[in-house]
Amino acid sequence: MRAILVVLLKLGLAGGCLAYALWGVDFALLGQAIMGYSPVRFAVVCVIMLLLLVFPGVRLRFLCGRRLGVWSGSKASALALGLNNVFPAKLGEIAKTVYVSRKCGFSTAKGLGLIFWERFFDVNMVLCLAILSVGVSRDGLLIWPGLAFIVAAWLCIAGLTAWPDLARAALRLVPVERMRLFAWDFLGQLRERVGAVFFVKLGLATVFVWGSYFLVCLLCLVWVAGLELGLFEVLVTFVVAALGMAVPSTPGGIGVYEAAVVFALGLFGVDKESALAAGLVMHMAQFIPVTLAGTLVLAASDLRLGQLRKSEV
Repeated sequence: MRAILVVLLKLGLAGGCLAYALWGVDFALLGQAIMGYSPVRFAVVCVIMLLLLVFPGVRLRFLCGRRLGVWSGSKASALALGLNNVFPAKLGEIAKTVYVSRKCGFSTAKGLGLIFWERFFDVNMVLCLAILSVGVSRDGLLIWPGLAFIVAAWLCIAGLTAWPDLARAALRLVPVERMRLFAWDFLGQLRERVGAVFFVKLGLATVFVWGSYFLVCLLCLVWVAGLELGLFEVLVTFVVAALGMAVPSTPGGIGVYEAAVVFALGLFGVDKESALAAGLVMHMAQFIPVTLAGTLVLAASDLRLGQLRKSEV
């Protein structure tokens, strides 16, 4: 019953966002805007999107060490993004954890710890970009709950590092021994990574990853859609779209992503038809190539969807 309610809430959110994006739209003008885009430019952006997967591949290579090559890291990233575009409940993150763990000979807990740092720094990067947008925008964005969450997470990491006995005592409260051992192994992997050098290197790698995502956004909005936007306007649109994708909803953020782009571009006077057309082409440029690449990686691997869904990660 609870699972059904969660699904209904997600569908309701996606439906409401889609209704907002489509409300009052002149579909004839929307079609004209989309048909006016160059298919060659769109195809070039899709290829660039695939090539830029090298950056998350390099970041995974840094996290996993020499056991994982950049090529394997790029394939793992494509696998995660592709599955998350199609399936609910972040199945792609589970697949990436299993894929990396098998490639490197890690335990599941260690693989989960590595993916945790990747996702945690992604959230930090989105927050930093949102703060930058707020700092120079009179409209502002609602980021304080996210800021409080990040601060609390950093405090927990600091506490686990400074007082490991406290973490051990808390884990004794976990009733299932297998879960307790898994959690202790996971926390041990987190503590191993704590250090200024590690944070700086991972932070720089994350900047390059998100810089590549921003480049795709910039190319779609300015080069493909032909919108007259400055870097700041593109940045705000990029941040709002990223926040929209972070909201639990339908696979791939369909509906929510388009509504976020329409809202952001509307702040800068872009009409709804042009904004929705740009949002659709930008979403497809990110959705189509990585989904195809992720499907190919899954087909070439020994991973199976049924096994991933039953995984205890």
